[in-house]
Amino acid sequence: MSNDLAFPLDQGKILVWVPRVSAVFSMLGSLIIINLILGDRERRKEKLKRIPNRFVLIISLIDIPVTIALAMTALAVPRVEDEDLEERNNAYGIRGNTASCNAQACFVQVRVALPVYTSMLCMFYLCALRFNMEELTFSRKIEPFAHVFSFIFPLSSAIFGASSGNFNDAGQICWFAPYPSDCVYDNEIECTRGQHYHTYRLIFSIIPTAIAFIIVTVSMLLICLFVNSYVRQRNGIVAPSEEQRETANQAALYIFAFLITNLFHVINVLLKPGRETFFIAFLQFMLYPLQGFWNAVAYTCPIINQLRKYHPHKSLAWSMKIVIFYPHRISYYLNQQRSELRDSIERLESSTTVVEVDRIYLKQGSCSSIVSDMT
Repeated sequence: MSNDLAFPLDQGKILVWVPRVSAVFSMLGSLIIINLILGDRERRKEKLKRIPNRFVLIISLIDIPVTIALAMTALAVPRVEDEDLEERNNAYGIRGNTASCNAQACFVQVRVALPVYTSMLCMFYLCALRFNMEELTFSRKIEPFAHVFSFIFPLSSAIFGASSGNFNDAGQICWFAPYPSDCVYDNEIECTRGQHYHTYRLIFSIIPTAIAFIIVTVSMLLICLFVNSYVRQRNGIVAPSEEQRETANQAALYIFAFLITNLFHVINVLLKPGRETFFIAFLQFMLYPLQGFWNAVAYTCPIINQLRKYHPHKSLAWSMKIVIFYPHRISYYLNQQRSELRDSIERLESSTTVVEVDRIYLKQGSCSSIVSDMT
């Protein structure tokens, strides 16, 4: 996060309010995913048997409290009663204390679990598409370790930050930061807490995010190579099925969600104090809380495409309404149209059979007439 001393007060106020707007979209996206998976009571157990559904559900459940913490921004920052800071306190709406600061920073740090889970999701897509691994095999051999690593590392780092006094005012939000905040810019002021905040940011946020980025990128490349290899070698080889193409497209959307939400956060953290730019900080504060929104786009796109495929006369707004407000009726609309399609195919096949039989009788009649003429 950016220290507010790096920006004028007006720019700092923008950074305080931007995450609150993004947080609304993120929470709505996470709630849509949770409703799609758990809202359909008849197919809830069936959906939870799928690994992608379990991963996306956990990501959405984590995203909601994390997004709320990010939306709080300066409200959770400890208020320092000082005449020099009074204008800043009023402009940012600072109302917090040490406890609220630690609580907010803990949830912000737990957000590291989101890119880690996203990388595990991409790893599953890679195993399923490229290596043809069954879900049961993945759930037994890889999924337990994925859950343990994704939870333990963010939680332990959050507990460490709160207990060691390294969670402080980072500008518009609480996270790993020095105290007092201006000790980084003024050598005459001694840092009493959080002297190694930059190292902790690298170890507990940037490095795991970078590892997840590598996993996501490699998975994306291998998935694309897999799909392209089938497209180029169609002679004697079956092209990718529709389900495989949809899976590849959905994996690409999750990768896009990962990159767009984490890229500017990583860039801004890596910048040294005094070299921050408002443009990078603005993109970070706007995109960083949007993980739930982009996950909802990636999760619902295949469903919306199926609804529009089987109901071409319906509009995009109708498909989105069904997905958002009536998830329990999605299977009904899809199965209804599929059954009608099967019935039409069966009627077509039966009519084609009758036509073929008539042609056979006509041919037999013409042959017998020719034979009678010859005799």
